[in-house]
Amino acid sequence: MRIAVCDDNARDRDLLADMCRRFAQEQNTDLIPETFESGAALLERGVVNSYAIVLLDIFMGADNGVETARALRRRNFRGALIFVTSSPEFYPEGYEVGAIHYLVKPVVYGDFCEAIQRALRYCGMRPEPATLPLVVDRQRLEIPLDTIRYIEVYNHTVYVYTQNQRLQTSTSLNSLKARLDDGRFMQCHRSYIVNMDYINYIDESGDAKIVMDSKEIIPVSRRERSNIKHDYIKYVCGDGSLNR
Repeated sequence: MRIAVCDDNARDRDLLADMCRRFAQEQNTDLIPETFESGAALLERGVVNSYAIVLLDIFMGADNGVETARALRRRNFRGALIFVTSSPEFYPEGYEVGAIHYLVKPVVYGDFCEAIQRALRYCGMRPEPATLPLVVDRQRLEIPLDTIRYIEVYNHTVYVYTQNQRLQTSTSLNSLKARLDDGRFMQCHRSYIVNMDYINYIDESGDAKIVMDSKEIIPVSRRERSNIKHDYIKYVCGDGSLNR
């Protein structure tokens, strides 16, 4: 798998490439970094879809990482975009280009690993995904966490929505929440748990709501809306990055 590392700072660029190689060695996976000193250099490369993942600095002198990302999408780049930035305040710009993660400088290896693991899930290349055991129609199923978009309680019945089906279960929402000891899941409402990997954006106009990438609307608790927004930004930017 090829990864494009685009950063005008040679030290940061080399650090990210070294992290790619370290991750590949530790995880016994095939990651090949290729470095670029500007967005223009990356775009001049031509075959952008030869990269599964692009690590893209937002500030690159005359270049703008967000504009480079837009150009990539216009060229039908369908891989994972990860922004690298000195500040998390630019996360809204990532919505329109489908950035899956932000890394805040100085990048630490733990945050880098989380970003790459999410990118691998996005690309459908994560081996042996973690699962949620679920009893459906008296049968025990193992539902990959990657495929769960959200969970809903409706008329005292719990439904698990995956990428391609709706599963009804007698397991309570609280029990499912306890089993989802995975940082990507968030309870945004007393009747909903969402997988933040499937969130498109949080609409704060009027009654706040979550807009999923499928355009489905998930309500947000009024009392917890600020905490929910904070948790989502923190997840997108990487654990602890908001406090740096």
